[in-house]
Order: sequence, then C-alpha cells, then structure tokens
Amino acid sequence: MFTKYIENFLTEEECKSIIDLGNSTELTQMKSSRFVNGKLVDENLEYDGNKRMGSYFTDKLLDLPILKSLTSKIITLSNELNPYNGIVYNGVPKYSFNRYGEGDFLDWHSDNHEIINGATITYIIQLNDEYEDGEVKYKINDIEYSIEKKEGSVFIFDSNLLHSVNKIKDGFRYSMNVWPSKTIRKTLI
Repeated sequence: MFTKYIENFLTEEECKSIIDLGNSTELTQMKSSRFVNGKLVDENLEYDGNKRMGSYFTDKLLDLPILKSLTSKIITLSNELNPYNGIVYNGVPKYSFNRYGEGDFLDWHSDNHEIINGATITYIIQLNDEYEDGEVKYKINDIEYSIEKKEGSVFIFDSNLLHSVNKIKDGFRYSMNVWPSKTIRKTLI
C-alpha cells in the first residue's frame, strides 16, 4: 500500500492564499457517496459520518496562478514518486477545499467516489495546524497510524486506503484533497 508524507510541500504564504480563496467561495455541507459491492448506488448523501464544510475549485478557478503552480507541483511530484509503474500523471481536474470547525470530523472511508472517476492516488494538503485534535488517521492491515499536523505538509496515498479525520476540539482545520488525473503508458512487447 503506497503512502508518503512530505513536510514543507507548500509555503505559509501559499497556504494562506489557498485558505483565503476557499473562504471566498460558497462553502456548503460536504456530501458523501454510498457504494455496494464496489458500485455507486447513491451520491450527494448527507449522513452523520461526514461533518465538514467545503467547496470545489474547478473550471476558471484552476487558471488562478496559485492553483496552476500547485497543479504543476502535484504532477511533477506524482511522476517522480511513480507509485504505480506505467501510469503518467498529467493534470488535476478539481481540488476539494475543506473547512472543519469545532465538532466536525470525517469517518473511516476510502476514496471510492474518486476511484470510479479514475483516481489512483489521493493528496491531503494540510493548510494550517492551529487547531486542537482533528488528526488524519489511516489503517494498513488493521493497524492505525496518525499523520503529523504541520502547515504546508502533504500526505499522499493509495486512494483505496482507509482514512479519517478525528473530531475538531477547537479552532478550524483547513485542508485540500486532490486526485491527479492520469494516462496509462503503453509498452511495446
């Protein structure tokens, strides 16, 4: 199972710019999808396991200098890490901006909602660290791990990996999720 944690992926200034951009958008209650036997059966569900506000950066927002620069960094890093032989990462179709306030959390899940759109890896970009609790957790072979809270850090992992965000006790947690798009490299035999 692929995982990678990197500190200082973004600068303090870049994090602040993205938080300001996210807070300038219309933040709504984030929704969830339900899968049965690997098939999407319902989407845009409100349920008790997903309590956070957010928005998506798509379309014209992707042309903003801060997001164009971030997209370039993500594509470069994804291809340098080369987690899956034969895949070339080539773009970012959207960013998911998240704001968790006091009492907000996200239950254990994998990113099936993005895997059906072709995702292989997930990025969680930590935009701040001035809040209480709210750690990102993940499981491999039923062993639970925590990710260090550090502004500007990124946790990259296989989109099938079970992960969660613990309940926020105080303050606001800002993060962004990204699922880079890809092509499959053809090989000649």
